[in-house]
Amino acid sequence: MREASGRACRRIRFAGHASGIIRAKISPPDLNLSIVARELGMSLRVLQRRLSETGHKFQELHDDIRRVLASDLLRVTALPVSEISYRLGFSAIGNFTRAARRWFGMPPREWRWAGAMKGQRKAS
Repeated sequence: MREASGRACRRIRFAGHASGIIRAKISPPDLNLSIVARELGMSLRVLQRRLSETGHKFQELHDDIRRVLASDLLRVTALPVSEISYRLGFSAIGNFTRAARRWFGMPPREWRWAGAMKGQRKAS
């Protein structure tokens, strides 16, 4: 029983480690599984298998990290949407806008505005 628990903890830590690498290397538009595998010192196939064991896929992790960072950057910074798009590794602002619509149900500027309005209501 303890051994199974230890394996589960190692899997969770591995997914967190892979996520940390993705987060650190998020800006280049060509970030892919091969780059992360190289950073982790393992083959592409081993990385895929290890992620699968944790119930993750590279693209899902990458997308989730982009979504969280986009939300944070839109809500707590005054950076232009184009700069946020670039920092998150989107090759064009239109790609970021489409992703924001998928994540938030609205374009990034509206998401930022909705967050600002929400903050003003709390302050009142």
